[in-house]
Amino acid sequence: MIIMKPAYPPLLLQMSPAYKPRPLKNLFTANQ
Repeated sequence: MIIMKPAYPPLLLQMSPAYKPRPLKNLFTANQ
């Protein structure tokens, strides 16, 4: 799930740095 919305709440934005890396890697490995 790659959801990039400019209207994202600040709470999600603060969590995103630590939350993104793993899901992104999972998505890349799943796509390949």
